[in-house]
Amino acid sequence: LCASELATNAVLHATQGPIELALAADDGDEGVHLRVSDGCVDRLPVGRRPSSRSRGGRGLRIVEATTTRWGVTVTPTQKHVWCELGRAVDAGDLLLAGVEPLEQGASVEGAVG
Repeated sequence: LCASELATNAVLHATQGPIELALAADDGDEGVHLRVSDGCVDRLPVGRRPSSRSRGGRGLRIVEATTTRWGVTVTPTQKHVWCELGRAVDAGDLLLAGVEPLEQGASVEGAVG
């Protein structure tokens, strides 16, 4: 889910590429490190608070709720949006992070991010 959210954000918002995805598993207790990189260093990710009727805008909140930590590292030529997954997540974690479920009957076909 997190790989899809971060990669989708890069595809939708990065104006310079290429877009690269890296995934590494840690042998210890750290879990998995995921990184999506692009060449758009002047556009940083911004979390939003969408209404229950909005079709998008939940991606970074989902990443925040389902990962141990996440962040952005910028070099002169690349932006790296990364996250670490190291624990199980349940629906309560999503609600605590402010990710509201869609309104009953709301459609999300074709929605990304």
